[in-house]
Amino acid sequence: MNQSLTKMAQTPRLESFDWGSMTWLLDAESCPGADLTLARMVLEPGGAAPAHRHPNCQEALHLLTGTVELRIAGQCRLLEAGDSALIPLGTAHALVFGTVLMVAYGAGARRYEAVEP
Repeated sequence: MNQSLTKMAQTPRLESFDWGSMTWLLDAESCPGADLTLARMVLEPGGAAPAHRHPNCQEALHLLTGTVELRIAGQCRLLEAGDSALIPLGTAHALVFGTVLMVAYGAGARRYEAVEP
């Protein structure tokens, strides 16, 4: 089967958190056999995605609007709309501020592990 073009038959899954939401656009659940995950993340103003890591994949971020503070490897980087970042496999990170961004993971079923800040 050619999976180079896939139209999703279902409505994307929305997951809400106290800091914002993730709309899961493509993953192994919605597209069996997918080797990546794509999501639209909304960070509410003043919200923060807590420190975490993904032990089975890299994470790519692309800011659509606003600004975000990326906390990674003991450093803080301010990203603005149009900026992208690549977070290495297993690297602890956190996001702070209100923004809308696209997030891609290098696994169809990315794993999430909370870490102590």
